[in-house]
Amino acid sequence: KPRWNIAAHANTIYALAVSPDGKLFATGDRDGTIRISQTSDGQRLHEITGLGHPVYGLAFHPDGRRLISADRQPQKPRIKA
Repeated sequence: KPRWNIAAHANTIYALAVSPDGKLFATGDRDGTIRISQTSDGQRLHEITGLGHPVYGLAFHPDGRRLISADRQPQKPRIKA
């Protein structure tokens, strides 16, 4: 049985990443929105909008303070703080 449910996005979630310490998770959706939330209770801490492309991949840096996102555009990945 889940500990909690969260309505993370209005659109389909394409990417999910958990921070190295397990305290945060990030989700990315088809409209280019990234949300960062606490794993303990699902509380949203930060939202990044306006990327302009679906988010197909997310990864936390080993220090847990930075997040990288990937899309299918012919450009370099974006690093988000």
